[in-house]
Amino acid sequence: SQVFGDSPLFCISGGSYIRTSALEMMNALGYHLRNGYGSSEIGITSVELSSHFDKRNLNSVGFPIPSVSYKIEGGTLRVKSESLCKGTLIDGVYHPSDEWFDTHDLAHVDASGRYYIDGRESDLIISETGENVNPDVLEQKFDFSSFPFLRCFSVLGLNEGGKERIALLLDIEEKATLEQLEELNNYIDSVNSNLPFGFKIMSIYRVDKPLKEEQAIKVSRAQIKKKIEGSAISLLPLLSILEEEKDEEGVEPIIEIFASVLHLPSETIKGSSHFLYDLGGTSLDYFSILEAISTQYGVELEFDPDNPLATPNDFAKRIKEEKK
Repeated sequence: SQVFGDSPLFCISGGSYIRTSALEMMNALGYHLRNGYGSSEIGITSVELSSHFDKRNLNSVGFPIPSVSYKIEGGTLRVKSESLCKGTLIDGVYHPSDEWFDTHDLAHVDASGRYYIDGRESDLIISETGENVNPDVLEQKFDFSSFPFLRCFSVLGLNEGGKERIALLLDIEEKATLEQLEELNNYIDSVNSNLPFGFKIMSIYRVDKPLKEEQAIKVSRAQIKKKIEGSAISLLPLLSILEEEKDEEGVEPIIEIFASVLHLPSETIKGSSHFLYDLGGTSLDYFSILEAISTQYGVELEFDPDNPLATPNDFAKRIKEEKK
């Protein structure tokens, strides 16, 4: 009631990406919320007006209004209308707008002509495999509703070691227990294991400051990156918070294989070091490790997506099982 007042009749979500779950929840609570599209430069240009509840929750922004034309070019939505801004002033210099205004919002259109906003072009992550990864779509893969101690999260691209890596940032309450963190970590691993390699979360961090501004409606990835660069937010590897796993007997030669393939000093690798999250390995590196360990120990190790071997300790345990 503080947000909408006592008697809201019609609400429009605004001009950017909104999660389908948020749209469904607000409508289920009784708020007549519809998804629409617009911005300062173009005004309101479309809104989903179907009277059917299922159409309202498609997360479509509807059809462009009669005085507006839409088209998708290069994956982004472009808008033409007489109500567009005619130009912009940059450092006192006037720049006329093109006939078709590039919104830089990722979008698609279905067979009925309904348009959908998929995220911001500037948020796209170029993965190590060259894939264009939309973090908004990737966030939809995670359902953290059963982890009430997780206040907020964000998927974004972070520059690590000269490469842009897909990172998951977690804003976790200080009172979260070790058991809760382990359960959260296991859930993230289970979701991540079913994602294609180019779309996998490469780094998981717990942050020491809120991800979302106190008065903000949603998380701003651009603001988060600025704060990280300015050291206003510190990143703490989630796995380092968990209790250190005891090394398996005979794990040292496997650590040496990891070090050789990944070109890392062996002293920087622990038995519990995760191949992907901690060591930054690639799919090619992983299969090189599989082959090297199989050859050295005379066992046949294959990649199992349902139960992947991720750490030197994992490989040591499997070799013991194979040798029995």
